[in-house]
Amino acid sequence: MLAWKPLHPLAPSKALSLAARDHATDLGATGATGHVSSSGADAASRVRRHGTFTGPYTGPWENCSYGPSDPLEIVLQLLIDDGVPSRGHRRNIMEKNVNFVGVSIRPHKTYRYNCVMDFADSIKDN
Repeated sequence: MLAWKPLHPLAPSKALSLAARDHATDLGATGATGHVSSSGADAASRVRRHGTFTGPYTGPWENCSYGPSDPLEIVLQLLIDDGVPSRGHRRNIMEKNVNFVGVSIRPHKTYRYNCVMDFADSIKDN
């Protein structure tokens, strides 16, 4: 049996929450999926509109989920990461260097709902 050491709790970040909101709103309105917005912005660009990365990592980790609106169901979907060979969503959630998170769940044109989670090691709100 694999034993994991407990990770520290994540602190909420206004900058990450606003960036997640921006992307979830855009994805929902356009019916798109993925990490690039309809304007071509990536996650780091969206976060920089609302805050400044202050740690050694210069960009966020980002998870996107489609379908469920229940937070537990979303987290389980991303932890199981079925169909994602790299298990990147699981790795993002379990990343030991992550200290801050921002989350937004919005309606989605195609999948009912979408959720965007942005994570950072260190960030300062604008």
